[in-house]
Amino acid sequence: MLRIHVLECEAEHYQSLNKEAKNFVVRLNDRDYKVGDILWFYPYDPETEEEGEGYIWRKVTYIQPGRGKCGVNLGYCVMALTTLSGQDVRKLIDYLNGLKPPKALNKPKE
Repeated sequence: MLRIHVLECEAEHYQSLNKEAKNFVVRLNDRDYKVGDILWFYPYDPETEEEGEGYIWRKVTYIQPGRGKCGVNLGYCVMALTTLSGQDVRKLIDYLNGLKPPKALNKPKE
């Protein structure tokens, strides 16, 4: 099953992902991320709490779980990312048909 996670992304990191200069992210693993998941990033400014324009989609190709070793804290993970293939895009479009707007997808439970 296709899993999509909608994630805030600070401007500098968003720009690096957008330029494909950055192919990984370090995140709190509060969503049980899996290889093959789609990450849907949108720009966010934590100081003003405002969302920017645009979205970036990436596919998780590898996960290094945080175990307190290798510089990755317990509860966090490093995820290697790639751009979506044509097949991934088709799956994403099929999945998104009929769903709620992006803000409503996979927000962590409080």
